[in-house]
Amino acid sequence: MLFSGVYILWEDPLILSCQGSAELSVAFQIRRPAHILYSPTWLWTLRSLPRLFFKWLQARRSGKVLHFMDNARQSNGMLRQLNFPGDLISINAYIDEHLFRITNDRQKKYDAVYAAGMVPYKRLYLAAKIPSLFVQTYGDCRTADGAYDLARYEPAVRHAEYNRCWVDGEDIVTVYNQASVGLALSKCEGAMLASVEYMLCGLPQVSTPCRGGREMFFDDRFVKIVEPTAEAVAAGVAEMKSRKIDPYMIREETLKKLQSHRLSLCDYIIRIIQMSGKSAPGRNKLYDRLFENKYGIHRWFVHFRNLKDYGLA
Repeated sequence: MLFSGVYILWEDPLILSCQGSAELSVAFQIRRPAHILYSPTWLWTLRSLPRLFFKWLQARRSGKVLHFMDNARQSNGMLRQLNFPGDLISINAYIDEHLFRITNDRQKKYDAVYAAGMVPYKRLYLAAKIPSLFVQTYGDCRTADGAYDLARYEPAVRHAEYNRCWVDGEDIVTVYNQASVGLALSKCEGAMLASVEYMLCGLPQVSTPCRGGREMFFDDRFVKIVEPTAEAVAAGVAEMKSRKIDPYMIREETLKKLQSHRLSLCDYIIRIIQMSGKSAPGRNKLYDRLFENKYGIHRWFVHFRNLKDYGLA
């Protein structure tokens, strides 16, 4: 899911989706009444409830209906018990599978790749014993000339190669395809888009036990869960690399899971339309409209600076 804007999923009634508090605040300012499907960037817990209730009240005051889309089974169960509107529909449903694809299924340069910002919860030190590692990173730790400085941020992975500046999607795909295994080493976060991106590029994965939603896309055939130690992570990478798992099988099985969440999203949109007393499209027709086009669901993304062009500001 893209930031700094909203997705227009349906026009009448107006149904939008977004993630992040800043995006939600701007969505509240849209002039028309709307249903907003709001996805978290982090795992919702009991501590989140006061903030979520406040957002729900803000939505009502601005003429909006807020729906809490969740990435994780635990938090989704909590919200549904409290009668918050929403459903278990992962933000990973918005990933562009046309971008994240297999471009190299033979020649591998790195044992593993880890898409991880220079932030503590990513636990970069757990990758310390992987001999050949690329870290796709970002963050505020920089050199005097403004380049990312991963080696200073986490000396344990000083041996790793990494990007020195922000890179675009195609460059990320190139790096993923140069690696044998993808890494997911946080204990808790949101859905971790990179976890699914790896698998769409045909990479098996090594993960530590986690909460937040990435685990919903795991498959024992190509994801190994290991203890959170550098030794266990390195051993897991060596094992998954040696198994030579078919990358196209990994991609196809991941696409099946994505399709399930996308169909659930379509069903949810249809229910909103029907409850509004409007004529709703069929499930397959809506699915084709949202996802079966050159740009996928990103076709319906509108950056905040362009809201006026759509009569929303």
